[in-house]
Amino acid sequence: MQKINIYTDGACLGNPGPGGWAFIAEIDGKIIEQSGYLPETTNNRAEYQAAIEAINYASQFSKEMQINTDSELLFNTMTKWIYSWQKKNWKKSDGKPVQNLDLVQKLWELVQKYKVHWNKVPAHSGIALNERCDLLAKEAASGKICANKEAGSNFTNGNLFENAREISSTDGKYKLLLKDDNTLELFSNSKKIAHFNFSLDVLINSSKER
Repeated sequence: MQKINIYTDGACLGNPGPGGWAFIAEIDGKIIEQSGYLPETTNNRAEYQAAIEAINYASQFSKEMQINTDSELLFNTMTKWIYSWQKKNWKKSDGKPVQNLDLVQKLWELVQKYKVHWNKVPAHSGIALNERCDLLAKEAASGKICANKEAGSNFTNGNLFENAREISSTDGKYKLLLKDDNTLELFSNSKKIAHFNFSLDVLINSSKER
């Protein structure tokens, strides 16, 4: 039985406010992306929802999976706190009720049915699938829903940013244009200053070295 590798993320605009969940799963050599809009939520609820959606989806293909998350809350909930909460009738150590109990209990039900491994990854550290998942969750929160999508049989040679044709710096000075043939063009103040035709792995490693 294969173990499916998944990245999850949640985002919220306002906290509380509109939010989004996303996950990326590697199944049979293919990259599957899914995301969804949450009209009124919080960052914490969006993170929980992303994990619920991911487990429900992956369970169609395998009973064993690994969830990679950069959320301290989700990781600690599922590797430490949830066991004591359940034994204490869903109360925390201070006797107060567990927050977001509806989602926590859904996660508890799922991990009783499936073998879920939890892995904490650092946020914004250049892990390509994690960065992509963060982008999908933010797009979903802003109302830009990602259609359920198979991103390609080979991630390294696939177009990671299939839905994001242009990426601009926050000051608007730089723009990265991603093309269907996996070439990238870098612009500064509307002037092209660089052209890349590396594989995605090479590009990410090169950016780290700089």
